[in-house]
Amino acid sequence: MNKIQSDLIKKYHREITHLKYKLSKSNFGLCFGAGISKDLGYPLWPDLVKCIADKVDASHLYKPEESLTSTTQLLFAHYRANWIKSNSLIDIEIDSFVERKINISWLKVIHYCLYIDIEKDVTKISHPYLLDFLDVVEDSVMTINYNFDDTIERLLFEKNKKSKEKTFETVWKPSTQFRRQTGIIYHPNGFLPLNLIEGFSEHFVFGEESYIDQSLDNMAGHYSCLLNHVSRYTLLILGMSLNDPTLKQILRQNARLNPGHYHFYVKHIRSKTDAPSDSEKEAIIYSNLKVYNLVTLFLTSEEISSLGKLLNERGDDDFKHITKRERLPISYHYYISGSVGSGKSTVVNNLRSFKTFDEWLDPKPDLMEKPAKDLTEDEKDIVNQWIDEQFSRKNFKVGEEQNCISVIDRSPIDPLAFQTDKNGHMVLADIKQRAEELTSAYKPSVVQGCVIVLKGDEKEFLGRVISRHKNATIEYIQLQQDFLISLFPADKVYVVETSGLTEYEVAKKIASIILTKEYLEIDFDKILEDYIKMSL
Repeated sequence: MNKIQSDLIKKYHREITHLKYKLSKSNFGLCFGAGISKDLGYPLWPDLVKCIADKVDASHLYKPEESLTSTTQLLFAHYRANWIKSNSLIDIEIDSFVERKINISWLKVIHYCLYIDIEKDVTKISHPYLLDFLDVVEDSVMTINYNFDDTIERLLFEKNKKSKEKTFETVWKPSTQFRRQTGIIYHPNGFLPLNLIEGFSEHFVFGEESYIDQSLDNMAGHYSCLLNHVSRYTLLILGMSLNDPTLKQILRQNARLNPGHYHFYVKHIRSKTDAPSDSEKEAIIYSNLKVYNLVTLFLTSEEISSLGKLLNERGDDDFKHITKRERLPISYHYYISGSVGSGKSTVVNNLRSFKTFDEWLDPKPDLMEKPAKDLTEDEKDIVNQWIDEQFSRKNFKVGEEQNCISVIDRSPIDPLAFQTDKNGHMVLADIKQRAEELTSAYKPSVVQGCVIVLKGDEKEFLGRVISRHKNATIEYIQLQQDFLISLFPADKVYVVETSGLTEYEVAKKIASIILTKEYLEIDFDKILEDYIKMSL
């Protein structure tokens, strides 16, 4: 454990906790961009296009100020015309077989310029952090690689040379049915290995035509497999500048369809002294979170390397050691509280990117349909005993889930807000008694966590309650809402105003708190104890 790794854990403990949990549950994927290949010596796009222009004797067509996709399209047209001429053919007579020969010949030009200056001996390849992610690639459901090269594949072959086991599968078609459950490496822009005999994709997203087609294909659903992957799994995006139009469209689609599903984007910084200012960071964090559902991590190459090590199983001991030493939370528990009809269950349902717990473990008894103020004393006892058992079991399950971010429908002390008389007024004696009953049910203790209370328009809440065949009044909801807000320490609770917001917007607000705000842990046992000691 070095200082860089230790500082990284303290800086991004919550984020790393979540990423490690998702990886352990086979619900994680990597996404690599051009920044990865740049550190391996591969040319950036402008340099690649210039090399191609020189190779096909068309340097006059390369103009740095022009669109690179347009330039590439011109270079291919120039190359195709010369190929046809040198083979004594006529353009109008070209059939599909000849067109294929031209395309493959063109790919060999790209191949030459792509690999011209890179290390061919895989045992001599060095990289600031890529080698630290090889185990993660093997364990991930899919690694999306926007680069053409096969460096990752060759490194994995070398890594498993002794066992002679192939731990990955390379694909470039979005509709492919994969043979493996993990270790899929998907090249959406095309695949061009060092040794062409290994097999390559004949279609590349490289020129103007292919870029436009890719955008059209995305709108037509051609990349539904990729969208499904982005919607289902949590991604860690490395080496990308978020300029790829297809990736941006897919991330935005996911943000709209799954408002509570977030990915993690590494913004590379050359050094800590070269990092953006605090105001720039805030702007980037807010923009990426709002538009693309991306949590932004500002990391140097050394920190990215440390992140790769921590995500591997061998990094567990170091992570747990720092977590314990710095007294950081083992898990992050977020309790969603609010009056009846406030939309708690809907919020939790929209946050399934995290570990979630529903309000009830079992089907509700019929008595639960009646407002608390309308129950007889015997009915209250029956309902309270059932609630206590449910909350006790849920508390145990929440405590069992270690090293994760969990979202729980209702806080452990929410039942205190349902102690009203026939007129809908809070009964202190009943609240005191319920505190005693809950304390007994939660033995030895309640799992602590952060509370987010949903606050809104009582009329809107009432409409939701009525739609579920419950009997309540605006006054009852108002009383319950006010009591729940006052139940928690004002400096340790997040109150979210939901009036006028859509389900999508509320989920985004809650997710933003979970992912970017300070984790304010509440001691529920202390609150229950205070109510038990309360003088009537």
